[in-house]
This record gives sequence, structure tokens and C-alpha cells, in this order.
Amino acid sequence: QVLSVLHFLASGSFQTTVAMASGMSQPMFSNVLTRVLPALLKHMRSYIVFPQMED
Repeated sequence: QVLSVLHFLASGSFQTTVAMASGMSQPMFSNVLTRVLPALLKHMRSYIVFPQMED
């Protein structure tokens, strides 16, 4: 489910397309998004760090 959500976010595709590729219905994928996105956002700053420009 996490990989499906990451695929959705990275591809910019539609929920239906990613859901079908993941073997689930669009409504089911929508529920997965509702559960997984808050968890990703909660931990985002711990794992996604952009380099700081030195002046």
C-alpha cells in the first residue's frame, strides 16, 4: 500500500490507473491514500532533507 501511494505521488497519474496497477479498486485506493498520506507527512521531515546552500 505504501509503495502504491509512492507510485501515485511520483507519477502524477490518476487514482484509477495506479489502483488497477496495484490490483485494487479506485475506492479502495482512495481509502489507502487517506490512511497512508498522514503517516508519510508525519515522518517526512525525518527522511526528506534538501541540501542547504552555502552563501
